[in-house]
Amino acid sequence: MKSRLNIFHPVGVCAALILTGIAVYANHLNNPFQFDSIRYIPNHPLLQNAEQYFTWEMLEREYKHRWLLMATLAGNVLLDGFRPFGFHLVNLTIHIFNSLLVFCVAVTWSRKFYPDDATPPQAIGLFTALLFLAHPMQTESVIYVISRGGALATSFYLLGFLCFQHLLKAEAKTASRIFAALGIVACMILGFSAKQTLITLPALLFFYYLFCGDSRQRVLNWMRRRLPILIGAGLVISGALLWKLLTDEAFLIGPSKAGESIGRLNFMFTQPGVLVGYYLRLLFLPFNLNVDPDIPLVTSALSFSLWGALATLALLFALAVKAARRGATVYLFCLGWFLLVISPSSSIITLEDLAAERRVYLASLGLFFPCAALLLRGLYSYPRLRLLVPILIVACLCATTMKRNAVWSSESRLWNDTLKKSPNKIRPLVNLARAYTTEGDPKQAVALYERSLRLNPNIFHSHYNLGNLYWAEGKTELALHHLLQARQLEPSIPETHGRLGELYLALKRFEDADRSLRKAVELFPQYAVALRNLGLLYYFEWKRLEEGRAFFQLSLFLDPNQPDADSLRQIINAPR
Repeated sequence: MKSRLNIFHPVGVCAALILTGIAVYANHLNNPFQFDSIRYIPNHPLLQNAEQYFTWEMLEREYKHRWLLMATLAGNVLLDGFRPFGFHLVNLTIHIFNSLLVFCVAVTWSRKFYPDDATPPQAIGLFTALLFLAHPMQTESVIYVISRGGALATSFYLLGFLCFQHLLKAEAKTASRIFAALGIVACMILGFSAKQTLITLPALLFFYYLFCGDSRQRVLNWMRRRLPILIGAGLVISGALLWKLLTDEAFLIGPSKAGESIGRLNFMFTQPGVLVGYYLRLLFLPFNLNVDPDIPLVTSALSFSLWGALATLALLFALAVKAARRGATVYLFCLGWFLLVISPSSSIITLEDLAAERRVYLASLGLFFPCAALLLRGLYSYPRLRLLVPILIVACLCATTMKRNAVWSSESRLWNDTLKKSPNKIRPLVNLARAYTTEGDPKQAVALYERSLRLNPNIFHSHYNLGNLYWAEGKTELALHHLLQARQLEPSIPETHGRLGELYLALKRFEDADRSLRKAVELFPQYAVALRNLGLLYYFEWKRLEEGRAFFQLSLFLDPNQPDADSLRQIINAPR
């Protein structure tokens, strides 16, 4: 008996999770940056001077804007530059660490919810942690580097939860309880600077206290006796909050493009269907994963998808309540965990993406734990199956995840896969076109950009990039047309004015070039390329030598290593 339990020794559990994590995700460590990771890491201007993220001034200024996430990215830059390997390795390390925390949480839950069960809590904990670690739906949270914020927030969420579990122990000493309480506060503060998911932690701790608090505690007994009053007060507050949310689109989040284009009410109508028809389906059947799923926007309160999803959630709630009345409170608690954790991104806060697999990262624990416990407890009387079946399930998940990892091996492969699954969405077309441009296939890129404009003629990125591609092909009239369209759609973007100025300069339309380049510098005073082109215009075309030299000098000050820097210095230093 002793040797069998030694399988679940902490060292063995750590080794199993670490080795499984490395085996599953090793094939992605050299993958390039993808999607918004390109924008927020190698192209992020503040990360070019990464050490500034470790100053008090930056902490104070950027705390609410995911300072901790950006600080870890800055640490990667300082240690190994912008090589993707280091970024992927840190993400994988965080994911494995989170699976260890999931093991600890799941073991505690097993002891709370199944105190007299013969199945070892460590077995349920390990199986839950392996499901969390290896499930294909977690791929986006691990491989998509900029989603590190969600993984970091999960670490602090689970650490805070473990501190609260220690706080509830009857045998815990006063000093350790004080440290646990301070730990919860610290986790809230640090985790909130990674992602605002931590805002639901206090509500979840209260929910857990109702289920698992010591019945001998006066506070808990007082709360349970007044539970109907507390529920009523909660409903009144929730109703007032809902009314405010529906009447004020900018409430809590301020003005946003998503709020303007989608609308909070439409977003809320859509999310029940996303929860049931997309997230839960993929958690049980992890096939056909998609980085940009094509989710229909629900705009009517009478929609069948809305009421069908609400009916499904109501049925799950009713079954959980029925089980709780029989003593099996685990299902009601886990359903509450899933819905509470996912609520910030799937209810009242309007987001541009109606669905994203990474949003289920922490919430998935609410499904993995009861499924793991149900399976292992059901197989306990079958010695041969209780080991074989979990191993087969985990092995299938690992294989599926490794296959999904390979899709992220290049930008063109990722967006080709996405376009096949979402053929009517514009973003896969635009991103695949950009990938083909990067890989040196401009003809494919032009065709995709043109296709995106047939779906929607008001896409800035398609017009801007088409302008650049047509210019490279020597089709200056088409290039000018698309760049002008891009400027009309987004007049505040300096690069558009800069490229127009450069094109006007090549076309000998010097007055237009001057206006466009000056506008670019007005919008972005550190625009070294636009300043250099102004220097070319004034020095060589208009023969206004001193003004031209001044533009060259300022451009070199901003970017001393730009192409032709030596030639510009010679012009500046030439005898007057």
